[in-house]
Amino acid sequence: MATRLPAAAARASQRSDALAQSRRWLRTGYSSSRSMNFSAGNAPLPLEVLERAQKEFVNWAGRGVSVLEMGYRTDNFREVMADAEEKFRRLQEIPDDFEVHFLNGGATLQFAAVPMNLLGKPGRWNTSHYKTANYVRSGHWSEKARDEARMYCHVHEVCKDPQDLYFGMPDPKDWEFEQNAVYCHFTAADTRQGFEFQQFPFEVVPKGQWVVCDASANLGSKPWDWEKYDVVYAAAHKNFSTSGVCYTMIRKNLITEDVLPGTPTMCNWNRFQTAPDKVWTVPVTFSVWLRKLTFEWV
Repeated sequence: MATRLPAAAARASQRSDALAQSRRWLRTGYSSSRSMNFSAGNAPLPLEVLERAQKEFVNWAGRGVSVLEMGYRTDNFREVMADAEEKFRRLQEIPDDFEVHFLNGGATLQFAAVPMNLLGKPGRWNTSHYKTANYVRSGHWSEKARDEARMYCHVHEVCKDPQDLYFGMPDPKDWEFEQNAVYCHFTAADTRQGFEFQQFPFEVVPKGQWVVCDASANLGSKPWDWEKYDVVYAAAHKNFSTSGVCYTMIRKNLITEDVLPGTPTMCNWNRFQTAPDKVWTVPVTFSVWLRKLTFEWV
C-alpha cells in the first residue's frame, strides 16, 4: 500500500524529479549538431517541447486550427491561457493572494509599469513633486530598470558601485536606503555581470516598503518564498518560452485604479485585471502556448 507523503515532502520530491529530468535533458536532449544560446536573447528549450510544438503547430488539439490563427476571445485560446496559468501556479507554488498575468512587451515594459502602478497612490512624498523608490544596483539590468523608473519618480540607488563593475556587493548592513520610498526593486540575477543573489537580504529593506523583483534570468531555477515579495516579473524567453511575454505576479491589493496620470493602457495592470479573462488586447499567442507545453514537460 502506497504511503502518502506530507505536502512539503511531496513538493520537494517533485522538484527533485524535475531537476533530475532537466539533467537528463542536458545530457541527451541536445546533440553536438544543436546550438545552445547562452548569450543575450532566447535561451535553449527542451527538444521534446520543440518537437511537440512542431507536431501540433498546424492542427492544435485536433481542432483544425493553429494556435497562431486563434481568436484571442475564443474558447480555444481561453483554454490555452487558463491551462497555462494553472500549470504555472502549480509549478511555482504561487499563492492565491497573487494575480498572475502574461503581459505583452517582455520585462522591459515592466521597468516602466512598476513605478506607474505603484506610485499612483497617495502618501509618502519625498519632495514637493516626486515620489521615491529604492533601486538596488547589481549590474546592467538593474541599471536599465533604474533608468526607466527615473522618468516617473526620484530613484534612490542602493549600494551603487562607483566603478560601475558590480562583481561583488557590500555587506547588506552597509546598504543605504531612502526610508520614505514606496518600494524597493532588485534584479535577482544580473546576467551581464554574472551576478545572482543566492539569498537576498530582505531583512534590511525598510519596513512597509513593497519588494519588487526582476526574476527574468532565474525564475523556475529554485523555490520562491512568496511571502517576501509583492511584485515579481520575468521575461518568458529566459526560462519557459520564447520572446514577447512577461510573467508578472502581483499581490492583488496592489492592482488598483490609482496609477500615475498618463499611464499607457499597455502598462496599466488594472486595465488587464478587469478585462475579460484578464486579456485586454491580443496576447503573443505562440509564446503563451509554447510556455504551456514547457510547463507540461516540467
